[in-house]
Amino acid sequence: PTPTAIPRPTPTPSPTFTPTFTPSPPTDRCPARTCSLPDVLWMQDDETAEQMLRARLRTSGTPYMHVLLARIYLARGEGEKALEHLEQVTPQEAHLPEIHLWRARAYMTLGTWDQAEREFRAYAAQDLPLRGYAWAQLANLYETLGRVEEALDAHEKAVALAWPDQRFSRQWAWATYLEHLERWEDARARYQALLQDPLTPAQQARVHLALGTLYLRQGDNVKARQSLLAAVDAAVHTHGGREPARVEPAAIPYAYRALVILVDRGMPVDDYTRGVVDVEAGAYAPAVDVLIRYLDRTPHFGDAHAYLARALAALGSRDAAIQQWRTLIDTHPECPCWEDAWFTLASIYYAGGESYKAYALLRELESHPRSSPALAERAQRVRAEWALQEGDLERARERFTRLAYRAAQPDTRNRAALLAAVLSLPDDPQTAQDVLDHALALTPSPHWEPALTYWRGKSAVQGGDISRGKRIWRELAKKRPATFYAFRAADGLRDLGETIPVWEPRAARSPHLHGRWELSHQENIAQLLHKHALSPEVATLLRRAAACADGGLDMWALHWYTQAIDTMDDPSALVDLGYILQDLGYPHLGIRAAARGLAVTDESPAHASGEYWPLLYPLPARSYVEGIAREFGLDVDLLYALIRQESRFATHATSTANAQGLMQVIPSTARWAARGLGIHVENEREFYRPLLNLRLGAYYLATVLRQMEGNVTFALAGYNAGPGNAARWRDMYGVDEEHFIELIPVLETRIYLREVLRQQRVYRARLSSQDE
Repeated sequence: PTPTAIPRPTPTPSPTFTPTFTPSPPTDRCPARTCSLPDVLWMQDDETAEQMLRARLRTSGTPYMHVLLARIYLARGEGEKALEHLEQVTPQEAHLPEIHLWRARAYMTLGTWDQAEREFRAYAAQDLPLRGYAWAQLANLYETLGRVEEALDAHEKAVALAWPDQRFSRQWAWATYLEHLERWEDARARYQALLQDPLTPAQQARVHLALGTLYLRQGDNVKARQSLLAAVDAAVHTHGGREPARVEPAAIPYAYRALVILVDRGMPVDDYTRGVVDVEAGAYAPAVDVLIRYLDRTPHFGDAHAYLARALAALGSRDAAIQQWRTLIDTHPECPCWEDAWFTLASIYYAGGESYKAYALLRELESHPRSSPALAERAQRVRAEWALQEGDLERARERFTRLAYRAAQPDTRNRAALLAAVLSLPDDPQTAQDVLDHALALTPSPHWEPALTYWRGKSAVQGGDISRGKRIWRELAKKRPATFYAFRAADGLRDLGETIPVWEPRAARSPHLHGRWELSHQENIAQLLHKHALSPEVATLLRRAAACADGGLDMWALHWYTQAIDTMDDPSALVDLGYILQDLGYPHLGIRAAARGLAVTDESPAHASGEYWPLLYPLPARSYVEGIAREFGLDVDLLYALIRQESRFATHATSTANAQGLMQVIPSTARWAARGLGIHVENEREFYRPLLNLRLGAYYLATVLRQMEGNVTFALAGYNAGPGNAARWRDMYGVDEEHFIELIPVLETRIYLREVLRQQRVYRARLSSQDE
């Protein structure tokens, strides 16, 4: 399984952005009286964990603690120290047969191959969940030692014992080893066997590419071309250029390699398919040549103009790209991308400083005979959003007001109504009330209703109808903590002199299980299965996950725990599992289990019982977080809220923009912060380590906070979208924080601000109740 992907990219600070403060000297972030060993292990503070584990083992330690200590030593490459502890306990004593796997790794670190083989075989000989993994490791070991037949036998056993999610990688390892041995027919049989399994498009392309290169080695050019074309077709479905392209992005790298082989060998490939693959793979120059040649023929598909335009734009030929988009618009209204072509071309004009052309193009679209009402409405919304981005607030207000009454699409209508109201206040509260009344009368979705309701109350208050505003806000405040606007409504009522109790999480209704970190995962899951009669499918998934965790296969453990949670439908068992996993160092899985528990009971977060709150809003490693908050002058509740929004406490979290770790810091920002803190990092994988990642992210946040003169809302906008953007929006939209949040032109940042500020309120209550 791949690491969790967080879709939101975290921007890099601009080159001119420099820190404006010096952090206070780091304090003792883990005083012995307050810092628990699970927190130390979760933060991957190996030095402190080693000291604490050794101290416990001298007095009242458990056998599993030897495994925890051995893991630390193995991560450093200290095999002898790891073996010293692993050999002090037997698998039976520790209730942990996976000790064999840990010993085998330690022996491999030392180069003691025969001992490693003995330990792997000792595990593989038993009917245990990770038997297939043990055989796969034996296959690798035998390959290294040149013991061919034993390696092949181990590969066969590893495939036979593979779980469905592992079957591809095991089969692939077997086939590539056969190819390495130049056993061409056997390798081909393995690859073809792979094609009989359910595969993703990327896996299909990879296998067909391997088969194609194998046939070339054997001199069979006909079958080689068939396989290589199959690799291309797995990524770009054009049916030989007879249909518009449908692209599978994950398969493109394999398709491009197949395409290069085909072209180099002089094997014919249709120009349309070739051009599409080239563009998707970033080979823009050859794409231009083949797409122009394709377009010279008739008939052709309109999206070829779009691909050619993308390639030309990437090569810096803006005018030529514009010409292709215009040609598509004028000559290919049947193309599925025809509608998007208008907005792409308008965006090119707008980004290039030719806003008059962009506006003219959208007006042309609105009056085009082929334009639907929905398309014309989309064009009107874009023009309104552009006026907002330009800071022309009066024109934006007029356009959004018209859309609020005319738009048929609910999202457009509700967004327009909200912005029309915000831009009308405080000068014209009656217009704001009217437009919000109209939107609320059409029963907006739960996503929009709290925002529209909050601003309806605010417009009533600013219009002098205080009693109605209070009534609206009282109802909305009952929805705390489910929505940011419920907290804002409570704040508004306090400002009007009403006594509104601070929201507090409910008390737990019943006791629940807890994880015992000093015992293995399998022992902890056993107590869950003893208490709850779970289905055989769920029990198998949980046992598999626990074995993976105990055997050091952390990503597979996460994979199977996640599958188990998503399969379960017993709320009580989900709560117990959530607490066990949270206590074992998986707070993000605790969140998932609690969310699943609420989903299966159809219970809203606002009315969730007390046992859910410590799971939904965990406080892991509190001593560390408080120490780092003191070091950088940040509020603890803000730091927890930020971590939860950024990564859900998944230390391995990675975004599509390669933002990493708890605080989702991209490598360039991490390097910048590390220099500011005087930290030298040799391997950038270290940026995932929670303690370092938290300090780097806190340093960046604190720096932006100082630049924004201590304003948390503006600083959070800067953390998410870049300090330059945040400063520009503040200058354009003013310092009123409520207006600022609503007027930000980036949806992602608007949601981010509301969520972090909402979660900060919840964490403030959680920290207060825990202190009491």
